[in-house]
Amino acid sequence: VIGKALVLDEIINYIQSLHHQVEFLSMKLEAVNSRLTPGIEMYPPKDVSIELHPYILVY
Repeated sequence: VIGKALVLDEIINYIQSLHHQVEFLSMKLEAVNSRLTPGIEMYPPKDVSIELHPYILVY
């Protein structure tokens, strides 16, 4: 049971890391797009929360 909990914890940490990378790259892409087309929002903002489990939310 402890081994499974550790594996799940590692998976959650990895998914959180990927989520942060996606947020960072999305912000960079938005900054580049805003310089290329000022005043036009090409990618509207979306809710960035990902539900992993009813009691665990990753932001």
